[in-house]
Amino acid sequence: MLVFWNSMMISALCEAGFYFGEPAWVEKAELTANKIWDKCIFDNNRLRSVLYGDEATFNGYLDDYASYAHALLSLASKIDWISPGKSSGYIEKAETILESVTQHFKDPDSTGYFFTSDDHEDLVRRSKDVMDNAVPCGNSILLHCFSEAHNLTGRWLDEYTELS
Repeated sequence: MLVFWNSMMISALCEAGFYFGEPAWVEKAELTANKIWDKCIFDNNRLRSVLYGDEATFNGYLDDYASYAHALLSLASKIDWISPGKSSGYIEKAETILESVTQHFKDPDSTGYFFTSDDHEDLVRRSKDVMDNAVPCGNSILLHCFSEAHNLTGRWLDEYTELS
């Protein structure tokens, strides 16, 4: 199970389930989001990238964190339709992931966020993707996350305006 791809699926299921009136789709998204949280989160809200069976491995990349935060925010904006009052838990989880992103991926010398965390394996250079390809890049997804998080909480405006 790849966190990045499954997080995109969670967001899609939330949106489609809500707009097509299929609560089972949103419930499936919730199950997947909870499995990622239970199995892939470790040490101070860090995220693993791959779940194989019950073993989560590999440090998460920016795309993993950003897409999972986006999935949690999508779930938060739709879950109250099925289960009133549940959204606050997903907002808190998304904010936890966003805090981890700003702590470990932010470029202190420029705008944007690196693809790898500050404690990732040694690389010649830490890259920073700013262009979307077949899938959105982490910085692009983060822009949506900060905007949505600000709409839901009133926080994250500085991160949003700096990135946009």
